[in-house]
Amino acid sequence: MHADPQTGKGYQRVKYRRVRDEASDEVTETPVRTRVRPWWLEDKDGTIIVWIKYGNQTLELAKGKTAIRVKDRQELVKTFETVREAVRAGEFDTHITNAVGTFKTRFGK
Repeated sequence: MHADPQTGKGYQRVKYRRVRDEASDEVTETPVRTRVRPWWLEDKDGTIIVWIKYGNQTLELAKGKTAIRVKDRQELVKTFETVREAVRAGEFDTHITNAVGTFKTRFGK
C-alpha cells in the first residue's frame, strides 16, 4: 500500500473476482486487493523523482533520461496532469512504440 500524492493517505486498489459455486451454480463476486506500485520516489532532500511507465517498463523521455524531478507533492499532481495531456496529444506514441518493440524482442516475436 502506498500514499496518495495529494492527501498522503494510504491507497490500495480493489478488484472483484467472480466465483461460481459448483453445487448451487450461483456466481458471487469477492473483493481482491491488488498491489499498486507508485511511479515516484521521495528523495532524501525532499524532492520527488517520477518515472513514466508503459506496463511495467519505464519509458526513456530523453536520451539517457528516464525520470522527472519535482519539488513537492503539489507539483507532482501538476506533472501527472501535464503527462496526461501529452499522452492524449500523441507526444508519447514513439516512446510507447519503442517500448512495445523491446518487449516483443524479449519474447522472440
